[in-house]
Amino acid sequence: MATAQVFGNYELMDLLGRGGMGEVWRARHQMLDRRVAIKLVRPDAFGVTGAAHVQTLLRRFEREAKATSKLESPHTIQLFDYGVTEDGTFYYAMELLQGLNFRQLVDEYGPVGANRAIHLVRQVCESLEEAHHQGLIHRDVKPANAYLCKLGLKHDFVKVLDFGLVKPVPGNVAEASQLTTEGMAPGSPAFLAPEIVSGQVDERTDIYSLGCVAYWLLCGRLVFEGATPYEIVVGHLERTPEPPSHRTELPIPEALEQLVLDCLEKDPAKRPQTMKAVAKRLAGCPIERPWDEENAAEWWERHRPAPPPEGVPVREVTPPPALVVSPELSGARAKTVDALKAHFVSSHIDVAEFERRSKLATRAERPGELEKLLLDLPSPPQELVVADAPAVLVPKGHTESQRMVTVMGPGERTGLWRVPAELNVVNVMGETTLDLRKAKLGPGCSVIRCRCVMGAVKVIIPPDLYVEVEGWGFMGAFPTYYGPAEPPTGEESWIRVTGWVVMGEIKVLPEP
Repeated sequence: MATAQVFGNYELMDLLGRGGMGEVWRARHQMLDRRVAIKLVRPDAFGVTGAAHVQTLLRRFEREAKATSKLESPHTIQLFDYGVTEDGTFYYAMELLQGLNFRQLVDEYGPVGANRAIHLVRQVCESLEEAHHQGLIHRDVKPANAYLCKLGLKHDFVKVLDFGLVKPVPGNVAEASQLTTEGMAPGSPAFLAPEIVSGQVDERTDIYSLGCVAYWLLCGRLVFEGATPYEIVVGHLERTPEPPSHRTELPIPEALEQLVLDCLEKDPAKRPQTMKAVAKRLAGCPIERPWDEENAAEWWERHRPAPPPEGVPVREVTPPPALVVSPELSGARAKTVDALKAHFVSSHIDVAEFERRSKLATRAERPGELEKLLLDLPSPPQELVVADAPAVLVPKGHTESQRMVTVMGPGERTGLWRVPAELNVVNVMGETTLDLRKAKLGPGCSVIRCRCVMGAVKVIIPPDLYVEVEGWGFMGAFPTYYGPAEPPTGEESWIRVTGWVVMGEIKVLPEP
């Protein structure tokens, strides 16, 4: 992190890790000679420029520091100090822990037994119960933010980390929205409660995420998996979770499994309503042998990670030299990515494959590597053929349900085209235009179902077409609209636009 060595009273020693929220260093208090962990956040590391945006980011992390400092549960990370340096770097000092987080625990050692899962999750409940009692919601409860450590003579002691997304309850909605910087989603997709997309967040949001964490501990799998974050979010919004006992060979008591599934209810009203209620049900789960200090000490004796070595105070961190790319290669990379975008839209290559090839294209060092990325793509289908009179352009293989995908570019259906009974519009950072003025509609209702992430969908309607628009958006616009004509009767054609949008916009425009 730049060339700075001292932050306030703290001297940096060695880098412990990097994450989406900044860097964490081992450091030493110069006067007390106490080892601490220092979290550093530089606005330019997030691509944030401009005084207003920088101040928003710094206020966000100041909010995290203040919120964490108010919490006194032994299972919440302890914060000692925070500040801002002259170069705009925000830092705060917290207790230095030795251990591993829940994600690392399962990745390295596999799922844990039901007795240990209960022991660990109850400690998370204690931390979050106090936060909720003080009117704070964590909003980013996930395995990486639950840290398992040895503290004093206690083993398997859990600390909840990173209250950087905390929200006051009840809170100032305007202030909360301003303190969520542009492009930073509130929470992690794999542990995202459905209601967070619509902005209706309360204590039960953390309960849903805690259910996802318990699920991870018990079977080592995410509740919903997918090739992209979009697919995972759709799972949380629309799919029913598979019981964890179906995805592991380890025994899971019925009462524990039912509790996890209750926490994962889509409707917050059907979940346990408080962390205290979750902890009480955990304590009441029948298990043959509860996990105790003896079990934990034995596990740590056999498996505990070696503590990181003491480092030398850092004098200067020099970044590795950047790879020099010729203008010709840079241009070829850009053309290849553009070709992949165009082919993705026409051929419906899945998002994961598109992202994989695009990343390879941006890292290619020789033209031959770029050529290989375009060799084995599926042939684009013949999209349009001329039908019998009246002359209408009809998509080849037309069915009652179709899918239209737009990713990082424009996508449109204009002129003469046939609208299916259901058109599923997927938009990821793109611009989709559906012009219905000359479109051929079937009898009754045709549904346009939108799933839009950081993009825009525009629907242009003729003056005599009845349209119903009703969906929901998070940090985006999905207005409710009815009209402009009278509600249809019988077999008269009409359109319903529904779905959801995240950090984007759905527009329904009458004919200009």
